[in-house]
Amino acid sequence: MNRLRHFNELESDARRRRAEELRKRIATTIDAITDGFRSEGLKERLEAMETELGELEAQLNNAKAPLPRMHPNLAQLYRRQAERLEAALQDASTRDEALTLVRSLIGHVAVHVRDEGFEIELEGEIAMSVDANNDKAALHGRLLDDGTRCSIKVVAEA
Repeated sequence: MNRLRHFNELESDARRRRAEELRKRIATTIDAITDGFRSEGLKERLEAMETELGELEAQLNNAKAPLPRMHPNLAQLYRRQAERLEAALQDASTRDEALTLVRSLIGHVAVHVRDEGFEIELEGEIAMSVDANNDKAALHGRLLDDGTRCSIKVVAEA
């Protein structure tokens, strides 16, 4: 996933560089025309550059903001967080607080009957439980987009 996001960032950077190069070439071409140099090929070239620049700018303007990269050890971090949560749920002094936290993370529970048993789907702001880069202030109060919302499915046998 990180490789794909990195590739998309490189592609976007290449578009920006190409757009800047085209802006400079268009300015140079317009200067040449202004200075009296005229030819049909120059006009065609200018129109082609302006068309390409317009397409690049449309792509850049319509591009979605890049999604944050995932921490390379996200699975291990999540496992540790789940282990801590399990311990908190078993400790009578922290159980109520832990249950409140879990309830705040789960927005929807769906139970599906399957041939092999039941499938329980938990959906909600699960990303909030993984403090991957210890930046709670950045996550606090921020609405999560579809790229950071999670759904977890657990299959339970009959």
